[in-house]
Amino acid sequence: MLGYPRPYGVLGDCCLPAPSVMEFDSNGKLLQAWGGRAAGEFHWLHQVSVDSRGNVYTAEVDTGKRIQKFIRYGDDGCSGTGRTTVGGVLP
Repeated sequence: MLGYPRPYGVLGDCCLPAPSVMEFDSNGKLLQAWGGRAAGEFHWLHQVSVDSRGNVYTAEVDTGKRIQKFIRYGDDGCSGTGRTTVGGVLP
């Protein structure tokens, strides 16, 4: 799945696309995965970063053109669209 997206499961007569972000434990077991086009999801990621608290930041290009923050556990994250910089980088 990593490096080149390809189906990872079956839905009816077809395949489920591999999610854009996956979290594994130290033994390689998949803990969680997410992706999509709606708020709180994403479709075409340009960059993914993780801070010291385990929060995940995504910068999306293509149809989304947004930056989102996913909180490690607990509260909801946030997202925004429009021209901006994050850490001096234009997404």
